[in-house]
Amino acid sequence: MNYDAGVEFEKLARAVFNNCNKGQDPWGYTSQDRFEIFIQEPNIEGQRMLSTIFIAAIMNPKYKEHISALKKLENEVWKSTTQEQFITIIDSANELLELNQTPA
Repeated sequence: MNYDAGVEFEKLARAVFNNCNKGQDPWGYTSQDRFEIFIQEPNIEGQRMLSTIFIAAIMNPKYKEHISALKKLENEVWKSTTQEQFITIIDSANELLELNQTPA
């Protein structure tokens, strides 16, 4: 199976924003194209984007049992400086929110 970090980013963002269509969240973050910001050298714009996604998840009643873990991941966003660190955070969130589950 091929891994695409942009797809994983979009999966997380769209789930948090109630499975909205691509780019249809309030800030237009729910698109794998937005992951490009992490490819060169991650910066505050990327951190803000990912932090916003985590804050939306924390506020989403659907994820209330994961608030503590989501807060920890959101805090890690601001400590991260490499693409690999951001990928690890995104993957951890997808696993936590069970977004990697395949339908039975």
